[in-house]
Amino acid sequence: MSSKTSLVFVPGAWHKPSCYSKVMEQLQNQHHLTCIPVTLPTTMDDPMASFKDDVDAVRGAIRQETEKGRDVIVITHSYGGTVGNSAVKGFSRPPELSTSGQSSVSPSTSRERNAETGHVVGIIPIATGFCFTGLTFMDHFLNITPPFFRVNKKTGYADLTVRPQKFFYHDLPPAEADHATSMLTTQSLKALFEGREYSYSGWLDVPVWFIGTVEDQGLPILVQRAQIGMVRVLGGRVVYTELKTSHSPFLSQPKQVVQIVLQAFESFTGTRADDTPETLELANRPFIPLKSQELVSVPGDKDGLDTLGRCKSVQRENLQSMFRYYALLSQGLHTKSPTGPSSPASGPRSAPSPQAELIPAADNEDDVRDDADSTLETDADSSTASVSSSILHYRSIQGRTFHSDKFVTEYSFPNDEQQLESVDISSSHHYLTVLLDGQLYLAPIGDNVQKALDVGTGSDQFPQAEVTATDLSPTQPKWVPPNVRFEIDDATETWTWKDNTFDFVHMRYLFGAIQDWTALYQQAYRVCTPGGWVESVEADIHFRSDDGTAEEQEVYKLCNKLYEEGGKAIGRTFFVHDLQPKGMEEAGFVDIKTVDYKIPIGDWPKDPRLAEVGRFVKLTLENDMEGYTLLLWNNVLQWPKDEYQVFLMQSRKALRNRKIHGYFVVRYVYGRKPE
Repeated sequence: MSSKTSLVFVPGAWHKPSCYSKVMEQLQNQHHLTCIPVTLPTTMDDPMASFKDDVDAVRGAIRQETEKGRDVIVITHSYGGTVGNSAVKGFSRPPELSTSGQSSVSPSTSRERNAETGHVVGIIPIATGFCFTGLTFMDHFLNITPPFFRVNKKTGYADLTVRPQKFFYHDLPPAEADHATSMLTTQSLKALFEGREYSYSGWLDVPVWFIGTVEDQGLPILVQRAQIGMVRVLGGRVVYTELKTSHSPFLSQPKQVVQIVLQAFESFTGTRADDTPETLELANRPFIPLKSQELVSVPGDKDGLDTLGRCKSVQRENLQSMFRYYALLSQGLHTKSPTGPSSPASGPRSAPSPQAELIPAADNEDDVRDDADSTLETDADSSTASVSSSILHYRSIQGRTFHSDKFVTEYSFPNDEQQLESVDISSSHHYLTVLLDGQLYLAPIGDNVQKALDVGTGSDQFPQAEVTATDLSPTQPKWVPPNVRFEIDDATETWTWKDNTFDFVHMRYLFGAIQDWTALYQQAYRVCTPGGWVESVEADIHFRSDDGTAEEQEVYKLCNKLYEEGGKAIGRTFFVHDLQPKGMEEAGFVDIKTVDYKIPIGDWPKDPRLAEVGRFVKLTLENDMEGYTLLLWNNVLQWPKDEYQVFLMQSRKALRNRKIHGYFVVRYVYGRKPE
């Protein structure tokens, strides 16, 4: 007996609906369910196809079924989640007809529908994000192009830069992964960057059964889980399930996907599909995010933009986790990943010195690919740290905020939202993991780290260890791994931890903040356990090049001078490479090793890994060059203010010029405390 509920299948970017064929065949042949696959116009070799075209295609499929009096369940994947949620608008059951008792956010068109007309009764998203009303697909990435595709303005398509066999289908047999790859098509750029007037939070109108993908190399499972908590506290009715699979479970685990669809079908409709097994195996994981109560008290209007604005810190952390994950997975994902003499991959924990080796440059013209600025407005995040109110008394300088003057450290960079987004998007958590083949450190610490200290804030690198991370301002994410604890502290003052506390002490990017480096390393020596390791990672931010193209740029010369003279003026140099090994030796460490890396600025290198590193660095500088220079220029050195905007403009122009082969050097120094 055929059900009166139809299933509409919406594929993701680059995919045809045939990707669902295994699942649809089972649902149709075994359970007699009507399956409606939708081909998205933006995947039909038309660069002018838009997000609206995709939404209209799905709405047409929904309307065709509902006008027959049939209810509809929308099944979406990846980019298709944004399309499917938006297409639901107006098709949900009006409040007076709803059996759930929960009011929905339905437009007037929904109220005009009668009881004889079908409705959308549920959504089953697979490995996707939750769409917000008024935001494009790329708005959810803060309009920063992820490293798995590139913007091809000449063709109007989004070009994949990764190997689909690894990125989408890594758990399929090789032949099947190759076949799935051969079925991929083009993806219109317009659909990703435009169409915010057609996006809609359909997940607020109907119940949702979400299928998370634990081994996903496209959308990290941590990001999937975090967003579930976010949408639940915003009013979404979400049942969360997980499968240990890649980004494409409908190909790798179709039987399990069908089981979840059948149980969701019963939940949405109150009926069981034909031949539904008496017992369904379901990997349901009720997920409650850490500190989610912070969002519960926020008024829940439904306009989308305000909602996302109030959740800005959550979105920023999701983005940071996502980009860090892409960086960790970069090895082996790219369509071409040669290991040449200039690639760090040629030596797993070594790097050429900046004087010893040149970085070959690709034949590039001026870079015309400009990443759009974030369209999200800045919100004032309330701190959840248990700190004295004086820490929150940030200094405001020409519209930018800096850490509290409570601390001794004269840190020269701001702590406001613009700077945090710049750091989140392209921090060392991203480009250094690409450079180090997925590692965040070089010290040979082993796997049995019980307590780690990260001075300058850290992440979930040691899931089995207790990690303490410090910073000057309470700007850390609100949702963090349970083993991580943030503390607001000044590394230049006496450290409060007991002697011999940490197995590993990691310090990164403290240049321009430390007056006595030997004293800093002595503090680290004291709190480090005998036999433990301390690692110091610092950048020499002189703009350099192997071919003289950076040294020719007056704006780069001026920037070098800014940091040289600014560091002298505040008594805290920005150029500390010589001080690192010297200070660690004077502190008492042994087995000290120094490793240098060149960090390109921009994607000009021929080596794909270095090009990816450079792309992240360029994004960071472009996003907030003002934040890295304002205090030194205007307040410390008091250079002419009327020249500052010209300096910023010339800096952005130089950063976007791929004929300038600039880089800076990062030095790793690590040593062991004697037993």
